Amino acid sequence: IFSSNSLEQLLINLANEKLQRFFLDSVFNYEQAHYEAEQIEWTAVEVPDNGPIVAAIEDLPNGVLPLLDEQCWLGDRGKDSTFCTLLNQKNPICSAEFAKLDQKGRARFDPSNNFTLAHFVAPVTYTAQEFIEKNRDSIFEEMAHALVDSTNPLLPELFPASELDATEVRAAKGSGKSYGSVASK
Repeated sequence: IFSSNSLEQLLINLANEKLQRFFLDSVFNYEQAHYEAEQIEWTAVEVPDNGPIVAAIEDLPNGVLPLLDEQCWLGDRGKDSTFCTLLNQKNPICSAEFAKLDQKGRARFDPSNNFTLAHFVAPVTYTAQEFIEKNRDSIFEEMAHALVDSTNPLLPELFPASELDATEVRAAKGSGKSYGSVASK
């Protein structure tokens, strides 16, 4: 855990959470099911569930990534501080971690700049500064059309026309400069 955790660390921690879930399912749950099927005597092992933290990061409507995308779609009106405040108010894990802070902790914690997620291993506090800018996958509309229409077979796979169409719908609501976001991919 670093002194300042940003979007990159959040995405690394999300990958770790998913790997942890895969490992737990593969090793413990599979083996227990195998023992049961073979009618082998065994002692059940309580497998921790990290599903709630993955949901708090990915799920609509108040997950970290959906709220981040929402702020990105607002274009220049989207703010890191608004994103962070929304997380601390609406995300169940972030708001629970904020509620746990004592008076001294609340004095040091800036809910418009920080949020905390209780990961599988330990709680991690993130600094939301530059989350929105880092999440923007900005590309000019003309360039996006050129990539979609390219004769190189790889480029339309990387930049599907369906994403461009969705971007044009969002453009009416936001800045019109975003082809998508890192978190939405």
